[in-house]
Amino acid sequence: MQPTDRLTYVVSEKDEGKKISRILKDRTKLSSGMIRVVKYNEGVLLNGENVRVNHLVKCGDVITVLLNCRQEDTDIIPTNIPLEILYEDDAMLVCNKPPYMVSHPVRNHLADTLLNAVVYRMNEEGKRHGIHLVSRLDKDTSGIVIIAKNPYVQEQLKLQGERNVFIKKYLGLTNGQPNYDSGIIDAPIARKEEYSMERIVHEEGYASVTEYKVIERYENHALVEFRPITGRTHQIRVHCLYENFPLLGDSLYNKPCSFMERQALHAYKVYFIHPVINMPMEIHAPLPKDMADALNIIKGCKPRNHQEP
Repeated sequence: MQPTDRLTYVVSEKDEGKKISRILKDRTKLSSGMIRVVKYNEGVLLNGENVRVNHLVKCGDVITVLLNCRQEDTDIIPTNIPLEILYEDDAMLVCNKPPYMVSHPVRNHLADTLLNAVVYRMNEEGKRHGIHLVSRLDKDTSGIVIIAKNPYVQEQLKLQGERNVFIKKYLGLTNGQPNYDSGIIDAPIARKEEYSMERIVHEEGYASVTEYKVIERYENHALVEFRPITGRTHQIRVHCLYENFPLLGDSLYNKPCSFMERQALHAYKVYFIHPVINMPMEIHAPLPKDMADALNIIKGCKPRNHQEP
């Protein structure tokens, strides 16, 4: 497999005589900020040797950019919490976040989050990679979280999200059922009150779009696949309530459920193009036990139809 901690460019005839800095700007996807990072951290090699970015190149020269050249310190407290790793290389770490875990440190959660566990793991391995969240999940939502190990990978994955190349899909269990087997919910979302956690659909809110597909229907529930096109806080949860099929167990937007103690929502699949090696990636996270158990309870009712997720 190609190295995932570096970018490589072979100088062409039309670039002969140019400065490395010009080639990095014109021929790579590196931002100006990332070029500064590699410039000041000995992250640029020419034919395997460290050089300054004002060096002039010849046709056939090989320029290598070391993406993890900067040893990044962090004030995140390392905490020994088990991690379920779905994928890892020198560019990124993909975790299956359990329910009830906060994604990153915030007030009242300074040492018990996913990133605390990631820092501990990297320290144990003697590594000081960067820790850059590509996206986060609500505390009670489980599933895929991607941590980039340098700013370049984080930036490129976020750009892929804006271009609908990076696609993340969720599975949810609902109270009630969608009227249609698939559809698009296009309804703006706003904060309910200035300091409230709760969100609502409101005409003056931010544009919010969610695609859905019913995987299986039951007497009073459904298993639904969601793809949020935009990324608003609580977007899937609010859109489900708006369409009258709120998520099972969602204490903020639905009534309590005796067999599901949190919102039944799981980020189970992600697609993207690897920003370093340019390979298509597809990563899956298995359904957590609480949702699998709830689904088994619901399946006491006879399914009316079925599609593969």
